[in-house]
Amino acid sequence: MDSETLHEVHEQLMEDIIAFRNEIKCTPIKTEAVSLTEASSLCTIGATGNDVSTLLALQEQGDRANSDDQKIEKYFMYAIIIMVIGIIPLIYHMVMKG
Repeated sequence: MDSETLHEVHEQLMEDIIAFRNEIKCTPIKTEAVSLTEASSLCTIGATGNDVSTLLALQEQGDRANSDDQKIEKYFMYAIIIMVIGIIPLIYHMVMKG
C-alpha cells in the first residue's frame, strides 16, 4: 500500500470516527491527565471496574518500585567512589606499616 492510499484511508477513518462521535453525542468528561489514584476513583465498580482498579493499583506499585530502582542507580556510582576513596588510605596504611 503506497503512502497516498494510506493517507486517504487515514483521512476517511478519522472522518468516520468524528461522525460516529457526533452521532452518539460523545463528549469527554475530563480530558487532562490524571494520577493513578484519581483514575482509580473515577472507575465505576462493576464487571470491569474492579479489574481496572486492581490494575491501576498494581501499576502504581510498579511505578514506585521503578522510582526506587532509579534512585539506587543514580547514587550507586557515588557509593563506589566513596568506597574507593576510603580503601586507598587503608591500603596505604597496611603497606607502610606492614
